[in-house]
Amino acid sequence: MITTKQRSFLRGLSNQIDPIFQVGKDGIEENFIKQVDGALEKRELIKIKTLNNSGITAREASDILCEELGCEGIQAIGGKLVLYRKSTKNPKIDLENLRVGGPEKPKESKKQIAIRKSEARKEQRRSEYRSKQSSSRGSKGRNR
Repeated sequence: MITTKQRSFLRGLSNQIDPIFQVGKDGIEENFIKQVDGALEKRELIKIKTLNNSGITAREASDILCEELGCEGIQAIGGKLVLYRKSTKNPKIDLENLRVGGPEKPKESKKQIAIRKSEARKEQRRSEYRSKQSSSRGSKGRNR
């Protein structure tokens, strides 16, 4: 089971994707279930459209697919439904940290950021000073 925050996060992600399957007049058959299973493994989050002539609502289609595939029904509005199942081979969506992508980078504290910027400024001043020193030495040697 996923929490309401996780469900809300997935709903936000689903707003950006288009439906990749349609439930038509034949309804939900074995071949359709296999295709949805493969898509869930590959993408983790998919959107499906149910047509008016399919004879079942988006909620009914979601319930059937969730029961068959062991996935979570995220949303069913109008003729569209959203399903989620964590990929076993290549998970992309991290529901624990509510983020998409690879491993999370450790965050720097404000103090660490200030120290890093200060060190960078010091190093820049040192290099500017060295370049001024070398250019002033070079000009004295040429004038003689």
